[in-house]
Amino acid sequence: MGAQSAVHVDGTAASIQLAKEEAARRGHTARVTFLQGDFVALAPQIPAADVVTLDRVICCYPDMEQLVAASASRARKLYGAVFPRERWLFKMVLALGNYVRRIRGNEFRSYVHPVRAIDAALRRQGLRPRSIRDTFLWRVAVYSR
Repeated sequence: MGAQSAVHVDGTAASIQLAKEEAARRGHTARVTFLQGDFVALAPQIPAADVVTLDRVICCYPDMEQLVAASASRARKLYGAVFPRERWLFKMVLALGNYVRRIRGNEFRSYVHPVRAIDAALRRQGLRPRSIRDTFLWRVAVYSR
């Protein structure tokens, strides 16, 4: 919808492949750069963008402060994020999932970072809330400079 270019960062090859297929389906392959890896580690090579989005990513990262600082520093105008609210039921489900993954030898973990801490980290980066929408489990937040 008018974007001249985009950078898509994801930690898994499968997600990158799906994103590439969708970009090709929509005819956007030439306008999207795909990077696989840890965003924080890749941040120095990721250019600033008018809009930065993290859709259900903050809950997959153990060091929320580091991820939010690295990603928010790249947002020139808008920063959008979807992350879990602090609901006891959701925390229980994630804890169970983490337990099952640990038993199976999978190192991946999910986290419910405090919403206030996420907001504070974004404010420290010079961003202010523009739109906050809560569902039962998720917060959909847009911040602006």
